[in-house]
Amino acid sequence: MKTFGKYSYIIDEVCGGKKAEDIVPQIIPILIHWAKMGESNHTYSDLTRELGYDKFSGIGYQLGYVADVIHRLQEITHKEIPTLNGLIRSKNSNLPSSGFSYVYDSFNKLLEEKKIEIVKTKNEEAIKFDDWDWVLDMLGLNSWQGELSSFFPDTIDENTEYSEGLVTKVSVNRYERSAEARNKCIAAKGCKCAVCGIDFEKVYGEVGKGFIHVHHVTPISGIGRDYKIDYKKDLVPVCPNCHAMLHRKDPPYTIKELKELIALRNK
Repeated sequence: MKTFGKYSYIIDEVCGGKKAEDIVPQIIPILIHWAKMGESNHTYSDLTRELGYDKFSGIGYQLGYVADVIHRLQEITHKEIPTLNGLIRSKNSNLPSSGFSYVYDSFNKLLEEKKIEIVKTKNEEAIKFDDWDWVLDMLGLNSWQGELSSFFPDTIDENTEYSEGLVTKVSVNRYERSAEARNKCIAAKGCKCAVCGIDFEKVYGEVGKGFIHVHHVTPISGIGRDYKIDYKKDLVPVCPNCHAMLHRKDPPYTIKELKELIALRNK
């Protein structure tokens, strides 16, 4: 029985407006990744940057929707799911913002020592939770792969120089991606690389489930802000290695061209 995306409608049902419907599916995989990695020291600024923004004044509202989505999934499935919201802290206070009272009543009325104790307990629950992949699967979301993004296309580094122990300033242009289009691409085409054919789940088991990059046939940097991505023709699932090789020239190799290069090499 197909389970991927069984309750994906929750996101549209809970989120208020197009902005939240686009941002919340991006936030949840990031927070889940941090929970699985045992990371509870990220700030709101960290999350904002991972979403591709310099500033995001409404991040607290989006985190409220995240809490609503998790709570709704919990109601429907009768499964206890920890909150992810405690993983994000203010740079100044080392505690979640006042919005945390949305997931823990009267949080703002507590003494700081008690707040620290509660957040620590909630984060331990999130870190120890074994079924985050199940949550992603039910919501029709894929594992976050942002930690690899700096090695792959759609970032533009200007005058990057490295020396031992020193990294100079890097200017990066981040282009908006559609999480919805990416998820639809993977749901329709699977997680098998369109070039080399690798299926990470078959090779690595559970740890590789759902892992794949999505290649933009036309780089995001080359299309207009108002362009509506068609996941059927614009997106292709590829492994990280093939993704990097596709972008070894500009414009990128086509899938066909790269497959021909591999076939020629294997002769």
